[in-house]
Amino acid sequence: MRIHRSKLCTVYIAVSILNFGSYWKHFKPHYYPDLPMPIAAHYFVGLVDGKPVAHVAVAPFFQSSYYKAMWLVVRPECQG
Repeated sequence: MRIHRSKLCTVYIAVSILNFGSYWKHFKPHYYPDLPMPIAAHYFVGLVDGKPVAHVAVAPFFQSSYYKAMWLVVRPECQG
């Protein structure tokens, strides 16, 4: 069986991104290291239909002038 690219559909999902840290409690069980939260980081959460689905921390990399993303967690039921 062959699936032609023209028969595939694109699914669009509206994601709201908020600058919050209080949503971490929803994601901590899905993050394996038990490490302290980065102090200088900014925390963002992605919401789909008002439900938290993704969390990321963005922290300054002090050796240079850029930021790095870490603590990226997507809830298991929202992956795939």
